[in-house]
Amino acid sequence: MTPELIEGAYFSYAEPVTWDCCSSHISFDSQRLARVYQVPGSFFRMLGYVKVPGTPQFIGEWWTEEHRVQVESIDEAEQLAQEFLVAAK
Repeated sequence: MTPELIEGAYFSYAEPVTWDCCSSHISFDSQRLARVYQVPGSFFRMLGYVKVPGTPQFIGEWWTEEHRVQVESIDEAEQLAQEFLVAAK
């Protein structure tokens, strides 16, 4: 799958295709990305990413996963996403 450009950095989808992305949030300084996924018939996951320079084989900046949490409700996942975004302050 071709990486998506999000806020000036490339995002490569590594999540299983069965996960549904419910929401995507960017921090105020555009250095953190939080995405909430629903695993059908099961639970929710909040994945947090930080923007980093590409390694020598990759050009540009990339979103790299830094944090992953599994919870029971979308409200809880959304709350954790917001907390991840402000954690850099």
